[in-house]
Amino acid sequence: MSILGIGNIVLGIFDRLFPNQEAIKKADMELKIKIIESELHTKLAEYGLLKGQADTNTAEANNPNRTWITWREMIGYACATALWYFWIVQPLLIFSFAASGHPLDPKTLPQLDIMDILIVVGGMLGIPLGNYIGSKIKGKH
Repeated sequence: MSILGIGNIVLGIFDRLFPNQEAIKKADMELKIKIIESELHTKLAEYGLLKGQADTNTAEANNPNRTWITWREMIGYACATALWYFWIVQPLLIFSFAASGHPLDPKTLPQLDIMDILIVVGGMLGIPLGNYIGSKIKGKH
């Protein structure tokens, strides 16, 4: 083995024992910059999707043809009807039957999965409830 080879081995060991702090700081900074750039690209993509949806909402709202119901309004009416039934009609029916002396088993009334309805309403309002509710159910929050 030549002296140059032994010198390279000694320098390698020396670099491992006493690393260059400037190089470590530079590498750490470069890694942090790459992470921030990745997060920025993700946020910009999310912003682009939200901006596109907001533009679509504005275009639909500014449509002068109000004689024909749009799909968004139809789903809104359906969700509003379901929420109205769930929070107003069903409790009033149960109360009315109980007050008249004819107790009504709530299981005999049509049951709605209110979580699905709230996810649709939240989506229509621009609130991403699906991810939030799903993570709450799975216990991630």
